[in-house]
Amino acid sequence: MTREELFPRSKFPVRKKTSYAIPEKRLKFYIELYFEKTDGVFERQRVGEYAKITSDDGTVALISAKVIYPDRTVEYYLETNGALESVSEETLEEKIRSFEKEFQEKYKIIVIDEDADQLMLDALDSAKWTKF
Repeated sequence: MTREELFPRSKFPVRKKTSYAIPEKRLKFYIELYFEKTDGVFERQRVGEYAKITSDDGTVALISAKVIYPDRTVEYYLETNGALESVSEETLEEKIRSFEKEFQEKYKIIVIDEDADQLMLDALDSAKWTKF
C-alpha cells in the first residue's frame, strides 16, 4: 500500500509536515500528520502519521506509519521497498529495537536515552510545520 492509499485526501484533508535533525545523535526526522477534521484537536477523529527516521548519511532508516481511530485503536505500518505493510505493535517495536541496535553498532551512538529523548522533544517543539 502506498502513502496516498493509506492517507487519501478524501479521508484526511488536513495535512501538515516537518523535518528536523539532531546533529548530536546523527539523526534526521521527516514527519507527516494527517487529520480527518482539524489539526487543532486529536480526539474524535482519525489521525494518521507517517514518520521517517534516518541516519544523517541516510544509510540506516526506519519508516513507519500509523492510523489512530476515534476509539483510540491504532493500526501500525512499516515501509518496505516503498510499500507500507500492516504490522502488529510488537513487530513495530522489534523493528525499532533493530534500528537502534544497527545504528549503535554502525555509529557508536546510543539513539534512545534520556539525553536523546530531550533532544528530540526540543527539536520537535521548535520544528516548523507546513500544511500541504
